[in-house]
Amino acid sequence: MNLFENTTSIIDAQIEELFNKKKDSEIDLILKILSLIIYKQSTNTDIVELYRLLGPEKLSQLIMLFDSRTIKLPSASEFKESLILCLVYYYKEIKNEDWAKIKEHFPFEISGISYGIQVKQLSNFIIMHLNEIFNRIEKEEINDK
Repeated sequence: MNLFENTTSIIDAQIEELFNKKKDSEIDLILKILSLIIYKQSTNTDIVELYRLLGPEKLSQLIMLFDSRTIKLPSASEFKESLILCLVYYYKEIKNEDWAKIKEHFPFEISGISYGIQVKQLSNFIIMHLNEIFNRIEKEEINDK
């Protein structure tokens, strides 16, 4: 049954989906109602897209974690750079590869100078936090004696 022909509306598609499936379990129907309620309460479709991506359980966990606080996600470009840095760090610091070998892993050009600086900064960050953890453990051991 086609209730909405050629529509681009999310709510129309969701209503259509509700009617197309005849043997949904009760929980499926309840979750679809939840999806519609989320759409109705949203000022934009971002939360609806998150609901579709994460599903009700993960979205609930996310909402409970942030509880109406505003968060700023990295841009797609920033996230891609982080993924590249992660791989470069792994090859450089964990596998001990030289820059020529590291560059061979990537189908695109990476800057050894730029990533070298970032790897060093990440290493310093990790060392700083490890020192903080060790100092905290040391203080706890002293206080326990």
